Amino acid sequence: MDDGTDRAICEGDMVLVDTSITSVQPGKLYVLEILGDGYTIKQARKLNGEWVWLPFNPEHPALHPKEVRIVGQVYKVLRAGDV
Repeated sequence: MDDGTDRAICEGDMVLVDTSITSVQPGKLYVLEILGDGYTIKQARKLNGEWVWLPFNPEHPALHPKEVRIVGQVYKVLRAGDV
């Protein structure tokens, strides 16, 4: 399946999220609620035996599981020009 996540999500792209999937799978993208500070999309990775949430943009920090609530797993990114 082409999940459309082969590059960063850009302004104008539409993200489809399955809110029934909240278990973490490495390499998958998730919509996360940063507790008390809005929402973000990050990729799940296991580093040194711990889960971390990595951004596409290296200027943004990685997040740790205690800082977020998983809203759901991204299953499709529709590019702005394709919708």
